[in-house]
Amino acid sequence: MKIVRSLICLALLAFSLAAYAGEDFPIPLYHHVSFYTGTNTWFVSKSQIVKSAGWNETGEPSLPVGKATALAKAWVVSKGGSTDSYVTSIEFRSLDRGSPSSEYRHFWYYIIQLHEVAQFGSSATCIVLLDGSVVEPQSATKKRGGIGDYLD
Repeated sequence: MKIVRSLICLALLAFSLAAYAGEDFPIPLYHHVSFYTGTNTWFVSKSQIVKSAGWNETGEPSLPVGKATALAKAWVVSKGGSTDSYVTSIEFRSLDRGSPSSEYRHFWYYIIQLHEVAQFGSSATCIVLLDGSVVEPQSATKKRGGIGDYLD
């Protein structure tokens, strides 16, 4: 009887994995717990990762850090934030920090922290992909609208 149960569980697991094989499911890039908005999580779809030109760790990335910073600041302004915000940190990260031959190692992105985005002491996180697109965070709490939804 235990063997039959084990086989049934394995079969269900195999069917579940097969069902996801064709799906364009979201993959989390980053999450941040905020005093203002709860937990924000940034996702990209598997198809975005597969289509990405990426970076093979030689030469310069296709999106220079200065351009990524300009895109992050423009995103803050588009959400109702201050035009006077400034960068406090930039991290250039791979989706898979394991083996250089792994499937997702080529997918790199910027995590840019900006300060003074709305009022004194406020900050926000912006994720910029190498194709120049900005990833919108998804919040675990209800959205109020405006820059307040994106504060750290």
